[in-house]
Amino acid sequence: MPPIIQVSDPASTFSHKLLVVMVLSVLLATVTYYIIEIPCAKLKKYQSEIKEIKEI
Repeated sequence: MPPIIQVSDPASTFSHKLLVVMVLSVLLATVTYYIIEIPCAKLKKYQSEIKEIKEI
């Protein structure tokens, strides 16, 4: 099986790998934000509204 990155210069290989890691990290953070953070914020807001209604 051939290598994924076919660059012979070590500096180019490092910069290419760094770029790939940064792009994948941003994508993972974005997906995590939309899947976990936004629904949790909505749930927290909903629970606080329910709590206020029960106090009245």
